[in-house]
Amino acid sequence: MYSFRACGTEEVQIIRAAIVTALYTARNYSEDEASYEWVNFQLKLIPQYWEEPELTEDFRKLVKSLRRRHREAFRKSSGMAGEP
Repeated sequence: MYSFRACGTEEVQIIRAAIVTALYTARNYSEDEASYEWVNFQLKLIPQYWEEPELTEDFRKLVKSLRRRHREAFRKSSGMAGEP
């Protein structure tokens, strides 16, 4: 995991603002014209030579855990508890 301790306060603020902007525009992409335009413009700035990004291992584990939990809750609520 990357540590922000090596960054100065200004760099951390820039990174946080970028993260918040990305999250906001991703959430509002379909409903907000500015978000739609911003995301599409940013996507055009990504160089062809960049490797495909990957989700972090921690997030993938969380997704797997939540899916398992939801399946178990569904089985219990539908009377299928204990069935695979």
